[in-house]
Amino acid sequence: TLAGAAESLRLGHQHCYLLTSAIRRLAVVTDVRWLAKLVQLENLFLPGTQERIFSFAQREQAESWLREGRGELD
Repeated sequence: TLAGAAESLRLGHQHCYLLTSAIRRLAVVTDVRWLAKLVQLENLFLPGTQERIFSFAQREQAESWLREGRGELD
């Protein structure tokens, strides 16, 4: 039923929030354009999480950016 589908979506969203609420920063390292676009779309579903896309050549920058974010937790 439509009500059952809506309830499943609601519970799925709550479960996803519980799993991701502790994630503050997420660095995605890829040279695949469609994956980078998918990450941008994913940002809509992970409020409170900073996501950035880095190319493989920028891997060290991605790691540095993640380490900087660790200081925000203290």
